[in-house]
Amino acid sequence: ALAARLTGGAAPYTGTRTLTRLTLPHEAGPLDLAAFGETDPLPGDDVVQLTDATRGTYRKVVVRGDRLVGGVLVGELASVGALAHAWESDESLPADDAVGAPLLHLLTHDGGL
Repeated sequence: ALAARLTGGAAPYTGTRTLTRLTLPHEAGPLDLAAFGETDPLPGDDVVQLTDATRGTYRKVVVRGDRLVGGVLVGELASVGALAHAWESDESLPADDAVGAPLLHLLTHDGGL
């Protein structure tokens, strides 16, 4: 888009996608947090939310149609790269297969579409 704009072509600015990663001080040790996209669902959106009190993790993603539109992860952030890639690429999420939903796999197995 920038190259087209600099060379005189019409390339509308479509906005910047940001992913925020923080490490917050906590009495039990540092608390890692990542958030990206739209974390508050709209009517009709699907929300997948997983909480593991033993591991101190929380994962929530918002899916609109067949697209990942946002998420929040607290605690273990190993899957944030794969989730952020699925969000940034704005491609359709893979359809469910015989083994289970790929999105659930992303949330529970540290990434990899």
